[in-house]
Amino acid sequence: MKSLFFSLLLFPCFTFSQIKIEGKVIDAITKQPIPYVNLENFKYKTGVQSNQDGVFVLELLQANVLDTLKISSIGYQDKYLVNVHPGAEMLLELKPAIISLEEVVIRKGKSVLKEVGVLGKTGHEVDLFNQMTRKGGYQYAVLMKGIEGRTAMLKQIHFFIGKEAYEAPFRVRIYENINGVPGKDLLNKGLELSAYKKNDWNAFDVSNHYLEVPGKGVWVAIEWIANEKYAMKSRPLVRFSADGKPYQDKSFIFTYYGPEVAYQTDSEYGLTYQKSLGEKWFQKRAGRKPQDGDMKKLGFADIMAKATIEVVE
Repeated sequence: MKSLFFSLLLFPCFTFSQIKIEGKVIDAITKQPIPYVNLENFKYKTGVQSNQDGVFVLELLQANVLDTLKISSIGYQDKYLVNVHPGAEMLLELKPAIISLEEVVIRKGKSVLKEVGVLGKTGHEVDLFNQMTRKGGYQYAVLMKGIEGRTAMLKQIHFFIGKEAYEAPFRVRIYENINGVPGKDLLNKGLELSAYKKNDWNAFDVSNHYLEVPGKGVWVAIEWIANEKYAMKSRPLVRFSADGKPYQDKSFIFTYYGPEVAYQTDSEYGLTYQKSLGEKWFQKRAGRKPQDGDMKKLGFADIMAKATIEVVE
């Protein structure tokens, strides 16, 4: 009986102890490292992104090692791993994807440029909340609506970039619109950009990708990447003691990356969705609850992102 009791005491410690899985992701053909690869565990809504050298460290609970891990990167076939065990460093190879783009037919006619997306000119810069979401693999996507019955081509994308680390690189992803949420990638390789102006709109030319914008639109996403050159540490949280005095709580310090992106609350658009590694896309809402507790009445929160499309009339 004593040994059984002792075993029961040990069992929770074994089940919930953390393990580390370390490794590197390389191209199956060139054997070169692939930077900023996403590794995701959707069951436990967690994940990690490899650094610029393809190296990753993924921490899991002991009970998670039998779960499926998805490894993905733009331009490569997805890879799935099961029954992952810690130990020797893993070397993961991804095979390049063969992407066949649909033929784009350019119709004759007068063309005009239109802006779509979140068109407001001002926004509110997020402070701590923005830091927490600026982790490798976190994404915000905005629906860029097309014009029904018209041919439209994606010419430029625009983000309103803040001042902190505004020159840090980020990744842009463009997704098909599937039933109102981001679907498959429309780019065949990663598009990494850096801002050139702080506290202002930054425009980026994507016309050489020849992407058509149907009436239902496409999703343009900004994804933060784990570039260690631009790694930053968060500020301590300000808490209050029992006697009401403020103090700095340094127990919750995390690493984050990349530039700030402005957003506006109580937005009239409601076009922004977000996701972190291991999670599905969901609509971004304002952080305030209404007095009656009706979650459906939460206001929208849109990041400041828009696109210029060329429409043939």
